[in-house]
Amino acid sequence: MLPFSLRIAWFCLSLSGLIGCWITLFAFGRAVGALWGPILYCIGCTMMQGIFCLGLIWKMDPFLMPRSFCIVQSIFIGFATFLMTGVAAAFSVATSLAALKPKRWMEGGKGALVWRPVFLFPVLVFPVIASAVQIAITFRFDTGERSDDLHCEYSNPLWIRFLSYAGIPFLLSIPCCYLSIKSILRILKTNKHLRRSRDPDMDIDHFTSIPRRPKEVHIPRAISTSQSSIAIANMSPTSHSNREPLSPALSGGTTLASRGFHMPFQPPPLSLDTLNSSISSRPGSDEPDSPISSSFPTFANPPHAGTVTIDPDRLTIAESTIHPKEDWREILGPARTPDLDKHDSLRWEGDGDKSDYEYGKGDDDDVTEDGLSGTYTPRGLQVQRSIGNLARKSRRPLPTLAPAVWRIIFFQCTFTFIHLLMCISTVADVIKGGPPSPFGTQHVAIILAAWGPVIIFAPLSRSNLRQTHHPFWLPWK
Repeated sequence: MLPFSLRIAWFCLSLSGLIGCWITLFAFGRAVGALWGPILYCIGCTMMQGIFCLGLIWKMDPFLMPRSFCIVQSIFIGFATFLMTGVAAAFSVATSLAALKPKRWMEGGKGALVWRPVFLFPVLVFPVIASAVQIAITFRFDTGERSDDLHCEYSNPLWIRFLSYAGIPFLLSIPCCYLSIKSILRILKTNKHLRRSRDPDMDIDHFTSIPRRPKEVHIPRAISTSQSSIAIANMSPTSHSNREPLSPALSGGTTLASRGFHMPFQPPPLSLDTLNSSISSRPGSDEPDSPISSSFPTFANPPHAGTVTIDPDRLTIAESTIHPKEDWREILGPARTPDLDKHDSLRWEGDGDKSDYEYGKGDDDDVTEDGLSGTYTPRGLQVQRSIGNLARKSRRPLPTLAPAVWRIIFFQCTFTFIHLLMCISTVADVIKGGPPSPFGTQHVAIILAAWGPVIIFAPLSRSNLRQTHHPFWLPWK
């Protein structure tokens, strides 16, 4: 005989598990926005744990229970097992469909357990048909023989248990377990693909180059050295007297006349042969020599040809034709002019969203010997960096499966293990051929059927209720 203390302990575990199951699953159903599954499971759990706890009236001793109660208890436990198995099967189908739609993973699992008509078969048709078969077999073959146990069982013959909680539910849980494993593999494969596609190294395609804007190469207008000087003389003073400068830095004519300008690149050396060929190709090169001077190029409306005079000691180039599309900053270059020296030192910063270069204020320590500050960044690289930064800023977060769906999948696998526990002792008793064991794995499975959802879903339900400012023990608020 089993000790009475064990019967009381199992009664307490069963009743407390039933209460916890209702609280946890109701809160979980509110969290995922689908109450049909949790409520149906709680109904099945109530039937199983309730009829089991009612045995305490007869001290949970089958020999003291009336035959009618034993029949009702056996049928109720079987139907409750069928109903909970059907709910777990519906969960398996729902999570399998959710795994196929990664775009809906960001919804927090609210669309995973939405009701579908196909769920009528596992949660309604299957329990009714299985219970009908169980009832028919019970009245046809059960002799009503009782054995030492915590509740009434089919004792003679034992194989009737396979048509109750110990057989048919386990057969249905096998395809459910297969769907659960397939869903896990599908989710892992999708996550791997998403992480690979969002790898930072894949932001810029290394095989397809970014279209580059053709960059104009400008010949330096003014070159000043210790051995030779180049003067740029204005050929028509009256032709540009009314033209306004493009930059405030060009407004002072007398000040600009004494400035030296440095280009951001090293100009190619000029040879006499190159100058001779360029002089011969220019019209109007027969003008007299102009005195050596250092003047800044000015803009003229009508283009005029300049004159170049070669001297062994002096070299003078007069040029008055300026392309109208040139920016004043390209002509000015990185020179440190006297009127700009009163401000902080300047550095050149590349920015893909602005023009080719941008002046920025910085420390004087960054200024190099040639008057340049900062570093020169090609525009193609700036565009590439700006596209990469824009892609990183505008990218959407990776879709991840909601924790609720993960816990449902884990619950499905756990429920398959519970069905396995329900079968082990029955299979062992049938193989052994003797009387059934008083305490078996099916009794552990009864407790796990109530406490399993509490263990799996309680952390998620508690965190959800904290976010919604509802007390965990008041799920109806």
